[in-house]
Amino acid sequence: MDRNDRAVTAFAMLGHATFHTYELVMPIFVAIWLEAFATTPAVLGAVVGASYALVGVGALPSGLLADRVSSKALVLACSAWAQRSRSSPSRRRSRP
Repeated sequence: MDRNDRAVTAFAMLGHATFHTYELVMPIFVAIWLEAFATTPAVLGAVVGASYALVGVGALPSGLLADRVSSKALVLACSAWAQRSRSSPSRRRSRP
């Protein structure tokens, strides 16, 4: 295994571990969100379930896109988009 193979493997392992960490901490957040927001367990379960469903639905097109475009370029573009969306001010208009 050469240096590039090790770098690609490490990057893939980091991404995989990050995703599963997200999956494993979700139940902790559910308990916190039930106390923080005025909602029922059923509504919160539906929201969390929908988020997992969207991850599953998005996995196939993302994989196909990564095969057509450079996976590195795809990850960098998604990271830049996520960073931009976090740093930009809210675009909602405040009502008087």
